[in-house]
Amino acid sequence: MASLDRQTSQQTTVIIKKQVETSDHIKNGATLKSHKSWNIKMKKMKNKAIIITAVLLILSIGNYFRIISDGSIRTVEFLSIFAIGVLTGALATQIIKTIKYK
Repeated sequence: MASLDRQTSQQTTVIIKKQVETSDHIKNGATLKSHKSWNIKMKKMKNKAIIITAVLLILSIGNYFRIISDGSIRTVEFLSIFAIGVLTGALATQIIKTIKYK
């Protein structure tokens, strides 16, 4: 039983050491320049996500105004309003995160 506990603790120690090594940028050979280029790529990806979300929001608003009818809300109109709300929330969250982490 004691040898089994010792093996388990040794395996746990090895796993912890591997996690520390993989998370350390310097040991992996990353330089400051590669870290900056990674940050630039991430900013571009965030900007693309904001643009795509904004385009989808515009399309959903246009779709809502195309299908709007006499005043009673049908299922399709409800789903369109729901989609507008979800996309607005997602866009606001992305913009706030982008501004916060600049």
